[in-house]
Amino acid sequence: MEVASDQFEKAKQKAARRISNKVNIPGFRKGKVPYGILVRFVGEEAIVEDAFELLSNEIYRDALTDSGLQPYGPGTFLESKIDPAPAMIFQVPLQPVVDLADYRSVRLEWSPVEVKDEEVDRALKSMQEDYALVEESTHPVQVGDRVTMDIHSSVIEEHTEETGEDEAEHDHDHEGHDHEHDADNAFIHGHDEPIILDADHEPLPGFSDALVGAQAGDEREFDLDIPDNEEEYQDAAGKKVHFNVAVKRIENITLPELNDVLAARVTEGEDSPLTLLELRMRVRKNLEDMTTDRTTDDYVRRVLDIIIEKADIKYPEVAVADEIEEMLEQFDMQLHRQGFTLTDYQNIMRKSKQDMFDEYRAAAENRVRRGLVMREIMNAEGIEATPEEFEGEINLMLKSVSEEQHESMREMLNDPNLRTNILDGLLRRKTTERIMAIGRGEALEPIGAAEPVAEVKTIEDAETVESADE
Repeated sequence: MEVASDQFEKAKQKAARRISNKVNIPGFRKGKVPYGILVRFVGEEAIVEDAFELLSNEIYRDALTDSGLQPYGPGTFLESKIDPAPAMIFQVPLQPVVDLADYRSVRLEWSPVEVKDEEVDRALKSMQEDYALVEESTHPVQVGDRVTMDIHSSVIEEHTEETGEDEAEHDHDHEGHDHEHDADNAFIHGHDEPIILDADHEPLPGFSDALVGAQAGDEREFDLDIPDNEEEYQDAAGKKVHFNVAVKRIENITLPELNDVLAARVTEGEDSPLTLLELRMRVRKNLEDMTTDRTTDDYVRRVLDIIIEKADIKYPEVAVADEIEEMLEQFDMQLHRQGFTLTDYQNIMRKSKQDMFDEYRAAAENRVRRGLVMREIMNAEGIEATPEEFEGEINLMLKSVSEEQHESMREMLNDPNLRTNILDGLLRRKTTERIMAIGRGEALEPIGAAEPVAEVKTIEDAETVESADE
């Protein structure tokens, strides 16, 4: 941004007066030092630097208006120069730009939801366990017992030839090793964890058998394989896990019979207690709803991944920095609930602020890209929230509280920030539904609403589809 010569000279004179009010020069009163004398005393460069500082805000604002640029945030001053003419150089972060390409051509097979009888059986067994007779045992551990334990475990990483170690040497090193601090390879860690020793509850196959015969107060160490088909631990499938388990209490579990009597006990607080058949039908319906939600989230995530891969996305570095700051704030809030702070965590883990930024960068970039593409899809598809839809959201919230609480709830819902959050949530849901329709080939023309809610203008960064990732 070039500065007119007369404008620059006026700024230099103003800067000189300001500087002369701050310095003591023998023979002259403050603010009354001639320009030439001041130059000999403080130097021309100091006056020029102060002149540029005086001009910066005005010059930047005017130049930004003239350029027609749409900045994402404040510009950063880089340098100034006086040859061949006075000028200032700023770097301006621009608003993100997203080209979705042919996003409507994306297709992905959709598999219908299916809940197996075994899943319903496991859910009903969990209800039996809630009403089980529990008695402390003095006998050694048997399969079927509930054992309260301290459990520490970590994934055993394979060693390459460069390390000079083989798996046998690594296994030998288990003795005396503090697995609790293997943070990078941690598998399961807990204190006073009650686990029923059967196939439905053990963390890995063979865990129950490894504890059979142990007494309260015993400690056992053992290794188990993660099955190749273990969905919960896909990244570590096929690897070994080293367990260190301290047995603290052993209890016998006697399950009640699964019949209408138990079903009535489970639903006794309802208007009409259910029979076992009715309870089974409800359990299946709940599992189907949960599975549908989980499958839908995963499907939308995968369709969105394809759209993101095809899209041309440009955004400033400051957008990633802002996202990292927000993620660190959320992490700090989680730590506060546990009595710690982010500073405590950094001190314990010996990580600097830059280390934390580097650690969160990949996830932040992913969130920025997803949020931008979600917002662009919302705009391209004309997705908006109508007053009727918004009122429907409010009514759903009111249904979750008693009638006595309706008035206070409605008063709370008058808060502009809360209303914005509700509208953003509605927009996110409608956008994910639209992405699903596109992936299944069911989306017609862009929709749009005839009477959008005035407050809704943008969509917040899309985080709902990340639940499956996390």
